[in-house]
Amino acid sequence: MGTVTSAPLDTFRPRDAIVTALAYASGAATAAAFVALATAVVALGWADLRYAFSGPVQLGTGLTYSLLVVAVALPVTMAIGIPAAACASEPIVGTQIRVALLASLRWSLGLPPVVIGVAAFFVAMTFVRSAGIGAGIAALIVLNLSNATARFAQAYASVPAAAREAAAAAGASPVLIFFSIVQRRAVWAVSAATLTIAAQMIGETSAVLAASGARSAQAPLPLQIWQYASDAGMAPSEASSCIVLVLSVAACLSLARVCRGRHRSSMAS
Repeated sequence: MGTVTSAPLDTFRPRDAIVTALAYASGAATAAAFVALATAVVALGWADLRYAFSGPVQLGTGLTYSLLVVAVALPVTMAIGIPAAACASEPIVGTQIRVALLASLRWSLGLPPVVIGVAAFFVAMTFVRSAGIGAGIAALIVLNLSNATARFAQAYASVPAAAREAAAAAGASPVLIFFSIVQRRAVWAVSAATLTIAAQMIGETSAVLAASGARSAQAPLPLQIWQYASDAGMAPSEASSCIVLVLSVAACLSLARVCRGRHRSSMAS
């Protein structure tokens, strides 16, 4: 029988060098694009930031309405998403509907957000009957419900199975195990998921842009940015609005990161 000989290692060195150089160049280009974009927005909007709160864009009003929309939509999303997550993550709690729920989560999370946003908008319009903040809130809830449920289910699944098994061996019911063991030990993970969803809601535009009221003075901040985007003379104010919007989202994501770290520490202890 003949022997199989491998190619000399030197044969692959030119290819490896090309791939490595391409990877470094792509990484440097991506980082440079981000830095250039961030620098342009800050340079354009920082000087106009203190005047933007009283200008046509009305940063304060827009941010207030953005927070109002999130303050209403987020608790409703949590009230529905947390029990649904219990059904998805705890087989005994959600025995009958769990398979259908998991299938719907897989399908909904695989759809493009704009498709879900358009569908959510028409669903909201069907029930609310008029375009406005109410329709925007309803659409935002529908838009984020599957994402929130999946994040909460992931948070509950991070609790070690040993804790559930020990409580079950002591005679605790599935519902008692979920609320006294799983819910309590996953509190930091649930907090991180909630803050991440809040950040997504603040920056989301698909449902809010379509369903918010027509008056810009009473519109959330993303809608105000969109309405003045075509006016080149409003570029500094637009950049200021983008800075405030990005900082608001970054604050929520930073807090979510802290909560995830606390959760990992509590699971390790």
